[in-house]
Amino acid sequence: MKFFILSFFIWMTAVMAETTPPFFHVIVSESPPYAYEEAPNKWCGLTVDLWEQIAKKLGYNYDYVKLAPNEVMDALHTGKCDLCVAEMAPSIEAKNLIDFTEPYLASRLLVAL
Repeated sequence: MKFFILSFFIWMTAVMAETTPPFFHVIVSESPPYAYEEAPNKWCGLTVDLWEQIAKKLGYNYDYVKLAPNEVMDALHTGKCDLCVAEMAPSIEAKNLIDFTEPYLASRLLVAL
């Protein structure tokens, strides 16, 4: 246990000593109101706004990579991109390949006819 704690503090010291903030390639795809392209290379939406606030607070640099929904899993799994701010369902297959955050929005909208 002591070795783990010491290793953790050494690692944290190295991370905090970095002079350049981390850079992320962030996947986006059209899925209003979560993410949509308002103008060329200008993304807006609930998820995009949330990511931008997190990145600003933590000092992260990033660029957006627009991908089709069927390309997202491969880009994340191969390391081409670092994270995804597009709408994505956590299927069993996806959970085995990549990590998901806890859901931050749930909708129980029903239509009765």
